[in-house]
Parts: sequence; structure tokens; C-alpha cells
Amino acid sequence: MAQNGKHQSPERGDSPASMQLFARAILSMIAANLVSLGISDMTGIGGKTGYLIANVVLFAAFMTPILYVLLYRPMKRYISERDRAVNEANAVMQKQQATVRELTILSEMMGYINAEIKQERVLMSLVVRAKELLRAEYAALLLITGVSEGKAVFVSSDPDHDLGKGEWLLTGPFADVLSGFAPLRIDQENPDGLAFCPDGTRNLMAVPLISNGRVHGLLVLLNKHDGNFTAEDEDTLINFAFHAYQAIWLNAEITRMANTDGLTGLNNHRVFQERLAAELNRHIRYSRKLSLMMLDIDHFKSFNDNYGHQTGDRVLKELAATMEHFVRSMDITARYGGEEFVIVLPETPVEEAFMVADRLRQKIFNNGFILESGERIPLSISIGVAGFPDDARIHSELVKCADKALYHAKRTGRNRVCTYHETVVEMPDNDI
Repeated sequence: MAQNGKHQSPERGDSPASMQLFARAILSMIAANLVSLGISDMTGIGGKTGYLIANVVLFAAFMTPILYVLLYRPMKRYISERDRAVNEANAVMQKQQATVRELTILSEMMGYINAEIKQERVLMSLVVRAKELLRAEYAALLLITGVSEGKAVFVSSDPDHDLGKGEWLLTGPFADVLSGFAPLRIDQENPDGLAFCPDGTRNLMAVPLISNGRVHGLLVLLNKHDGNFTAEDEDTLINFAFHAYQAIWLNAEITRMANTDGLTGLNNHRVFQERLAAELNRHIRYSRKLSLMMLDIDHFKSFNDNYGHQTGDRVLKELAATMEHFVRSMDITARYGGEEFVIVLPETPVEEAFMVADRLRQKIFNNGFILESGERIPLSISIGVAGFPDDARIHSELVKCADKALYHAKRTGRNRVCTYHETVVEMPDNDI
């Protein structure tokens, strides 16, 4: 019963006030009668006229509270409820408009991801669109893994302020975002623990970039134009960043799988041919020299027969890793097929390429290969080298020349480096 008393309807809650109004109406009626009789006696107006005046006054006095109870209060309640409904509808409409805006920006972002090849431009688009979405003054992204292939990438919406190339995003509370999968929102000027933030920082928000169950980096916004970042802003940025980066990562992964060899992680045969042709066109345009190395593991079939194909796969992967660490960043490494690999050396004449190839050969031979049992077994490679423009002027011919040089190295003893020029000098004409 006590509980019912606490939850009375507005109508029940107003009943005492209604009774008071009704009592006041009765008193008003009695008072009106007395007043009308007094007026009648004073003015000498009696009979029907006095009775009529008295009843008019009585009716007005009686109906005023009744109309208040029956019309004014329900109308007031209706207007209040209508205003509340309008406010709620406006809030829903604003939220829907914000959602439509978010989806529009996200849709534009997805289209850009599918159309753009260069990852740097895609990441810049993510930064700029996040800045627009939350109406911030500045945005930055730090990628420490994922599509950056192990290299830290920093992207800023303001190219004139690199802010230390993103080192500031690895310290203080930002480190917690990277390690704890948790967003960060700070609403204070020049916050403590964020010494690397630019001067004039009023507020900030950071969310992790997550894909495949790992944090790959974080996205940071500074200084919202119209006040502080809110919890709704945080949800919006988390949702936008998650879907956009998922698409970026998936697109990069598909591209990587299409362009690399599944076992070694090097460029595959198709990409090698495309990049060699592109490099040759560039070297033709600027009249520069280029060399191509083709290498092969000696007696690899016997190795597989003796130790098994799984061990052979380990040899291929270790050789690929050695090549990647041995060459320059501008060089192009690829698996040509089977146990054959190629290395394109831009801006390199054949004489220099020969020395590079021989150092790689010696490294492989000196290191050998260690079996799972711990036993070290010998391993050697043979390498053929051909150069542009001395040996060939189109990429298909350059590959043939390097292949002939490799064949000559294997035919003349293996574990050695030969140039195409040597094959021309030493091999009979019918073997060239």
C-alpha cells in the first residue's frame, strides 16, 4: 500500500487541489448570492432583474474554477507533453543526422581505400576524415605494426608540425592506449604527463587502431572546435577508426598476399617482372646502369631427398631472410621459382654487383645450415649476374642473360659467381 502511495498518477496527486478548488467555487457562489442581494437592496433593484444579476455573477464565479480544472490544466499538461515529445524528436533527429554524417564519411573512406594503392595516402585520408568527423583542429596517427610491415609510420594532418615524428605518442597515457586497448580522453589545457603535446592543447582524445586482435597503433585528435570531447565523440571515433582501419588492414593484407611469395615473404614472380620492367624504364630514361642477380641453391633436390621437404622449406626461408638483411633498401628481392631467387640492384654496374654477389655467396657458405638436431651442414649457392645496358636493354632479355650466367656457374663447379660476359667468352656459340 505504501508503495502504491509513492506512485500515484498525476490525476490522483492533484485530487486534494481539485477539492479545494471545488470548495472555493461553492464559497464563491454563496458570496456572489450575498453580494447580489446586497446590491439589490442598495439599488432598489429587485424581482427578476436582481435574481438575474445574482445568477450571472454566481455562474461566472462558479464556472471559473471549473474551467480551470476541466480545460486549462489538461491543456497545460498536453502542451508540456507535446514540448517534451518535440525535444525528444529533435534529439533523435540530431543523432540520426550525426549517424548519417558518420556513415557518409566512412563510406567515402571505404571508397578511397579501394581506389588508392599507396598506403601513405590511405592513412592520411583516415587522419583527415577523422579530424573532419569530430571537428578537431589537429589529428595524428602512429602505426607501429600491421600495414606498415614492422616499421613505425607517423601521419599528421598538419605537415608543417611533425611533432617529433610521433615519439610523443609512445609516452605517458598514450602508452596505456597501446598496451591496454583502452581509449583516452582528457579535457584540460596542457595536460600533465603529455610533455610532447603541442602548446595550446586544450583537450584531446586517442583511440587504439585494432585489427586481428592486436593493437597496431593509435589515432589522436586535439582541440575540438566547439568545446570538449564527449563520451559520444569517443564512441563515434572508436567506431569510425575500427571500421576504417579494418578495411585498410584487410586491403593491405590482400595486396601483400597477391604480391608476395607465401613461403618466403619475398616478392613473387609477377611482382618481380613488373618492378624490373619499371626500373629498367627509369634507368633508360636517366641513362643509368642496373644489375640483376639470379641465384640457386646447389644440390637442393638431394637436400630435400636426404632431409625432407619441411627442412628444405626452412632453408628457403632462411636464405630469403639472409637476402633481405644483406641487400639495400632500394634493392628488389624475389623468389623466381623453386629454389631460384633474384635480386635487382638499381644504380649498380655489373662489377659492383659481382662483388655483392660473391659476399652473399661466402656468407651463405660460411654459415651453412643448422638442422633441428643442432648439426651444422654445408650449404652453398651459385649466382649469375647480368647488367643493363651492357648485356641487355629489355627486361626479358636481361633475365635470360642472368639465367645463362647462373647456368654457367653451376656447370663450372657451383658455389661460385659468374657474369653473363663470362658465358659469352667461355661457352661455345651453340650453348649461348
